Amino acid sequence: MTVSRKDEEAVSWLFRLYGHGGVVIEEFPGVEEGDSSFEGRTVVIKTYLSVNGRWIQRLKSLEDGLHRLVIFGPLSPLRTQHIEEEEWAAGWKEYFPLHRVGSHLVVKPSWREYSPLPEDVVIHLDPGMAFGTGLHPTTRMCLEELEIWLRPGDSVLDLGTGSGILAIAAAQLGAAKVLALDIDSLAVRVARENVARNQVESTVSVVRGSLGTSRGRVSRDALKFDLVVANLDSTTISRLLGPITRAADKEGRLILGGISQDGLEAVMAAASSYGIHMLRVVEDGPWRTLVARFGTTTQG
Repeated sequence: MTVSRKDEEAVSWLFRLYGHGGVVIEEFPGVEEGDSSFEGRTVVIKTYLSVNGRWIQRLKSLEDGLHRLVIFGPLSPLRTQHIEEEEWAAGWKEYFPLHRVGSHLVVKPSWREYSPLPEDVVIHLDPGMAFGTGLHPTTRMCLEELEIWLRPGDSVLDLGTGSGILAIAAAQLGAAKVLALDIDSLAVRVARENVARNQVESTVSVVRGSLGTSRGRVSRDALKFDLVVANLDSTTISRLLGPITRAADKEGRLILGGISQDGLEAVMAAASSYGIHMLRVVEDGPWRTLVARFGTTTQG
């Protein structure tokens, strides 16, 4: 489905909600000749519906959700195509190159060759059908902020880990322990495979669940993290700020990504009500990533 960048968050959220195997977002130039503005650019959003599941009902729910979005502006027609699941799982790989993030991070697809430089911190990644390739602005901003704010020896919580990319980056950057949580069983499987691929199993634990509902044996005392990173969406982050507050150390640092420009004010208001102080707001198009902490407003 082709949508404008301003509609990307809402449509991709619906696709991720009802799709079976994650979401692919392909960027294209603006549809209007000479329109170089961010709003004038378009993306194609794709997901997969397994015929082994309740795909007809899921497709109907997706169509209903898109119909409700029409009140905010016209959308292009939803197109469907029958393909094998293996074709879907492999087809997006051509859009996933090796790329650098921040000062030293290198995200290397597992199927590409690369000879790292001495200062490179390489993340070997096969996201499969889980969210988190490092290409999306929200993931990239979280990686950049992790490189700045993570201290060697930190305990880290990655909430909504997806492919595990942020958890692995935290481990590679020197975290002492990382708990990676996700409610999606596919994401948990993919994240565990990527953790093993990067040989950080002794540092990163991947658990299916969310704060307060994780199925792994996570003690109450263990839920005190020096740094919490959550690359989700504005609504989910606002809802989880209470549990995040209880999970973080009293002067813990937070990196909150996936926040839309329209959702920024609500997230900041919710954060303020929990005594969370903003250190910086990073922008990329319609996306915002917040860096914050408890206890004090001094940086470091």
